[in-house]
Amino acid sequence: MSVFEAGKMGPEVGSIAAKVGAYLPKRRLTPIVIVYGPVATGKTFHAIRFAAHYGCTQIMDDFVVADGLLPPSGTLVLTTEHATLKARWPLARFIHVNVARMAIGLSCAPAAGFRA
Repeated sequence: MSVFEAGKMGPEVGSIAAKVGAYLPKRRLTPIVIVYGPVATGKTFHAIRFAAHYGCTQIMDDFVVADGLLPPSGTLVLTTEHATLKARWPLARFIHVNVARMAIGLSCAPAAGFRA
């Protein structure tokens, strides 16, 4: 798992986010893609297909937020805690597992997951 320190977040985060947002297309960098949803909905099972579809080169499964940690550009992050991540990583692309499943030609997962 490859991560680097993002540093402290302060009032300048908005301007930094705008600069990074303008920088990504110029450098042809793939943003961080976060597939989120309930447990047992196929996030891990279909991770390789999701990564290929969204152009990601790395996968971080069962991701839990830790202070100061940010995955590198082009990483597919699989998690159940998207609300926390949206606040921390405003430039990441957030995709619900059912949207990701439909994008690769699968049906939606049951609301309670496949274990129910």
